Amino acid sequence: MRRWIVGLAMLPGVFFATRSGSVEVPIAIPEMVTPHAANEISLLTYNVQDLPWPLVEDRGPALAAIGQRLRHLRLTHAAPQLVVLQEAFSESSAAMLRDAGYRHVLTGPAASVARTAPATPHDAAF
Repeated sequence: MRRWIVGLAMLPGVFFATRSGSVEVPIAIPEMVTPHAANEISLLTYNVQDLPWPLVEDRGPALAAIGQRLRHLRLTHAAPQLVVLQEAFSESSAAMLRDAGYRHVLTGPAASVARTAPATPHDAAF
């Protein structure tokens, strides 16, 4: 119970900290892009900060801009083959990848999904 109260007391600070530092930056598309070599695998990890409201306001326009940038890179054969999104909690993030032209989009399990693997002693230590 005490942890819950402390967590609730910290929520306003987290809310204002995330809002005050968020600045939308336009995504520039460079003139020259070098395509990947045939024997190369590229990976992009991207923290899209697609958190639920009230932590972050609507990320739809920013996600659309990211999707347009990735689509442009795909058209020039310079897009990463694998994209891993962090803090992608809404369907908008998966839709952004599909709109960018990625055919296969895999989402992680929901918080309500029960763990199927047995717990190990290392889990408790972690």
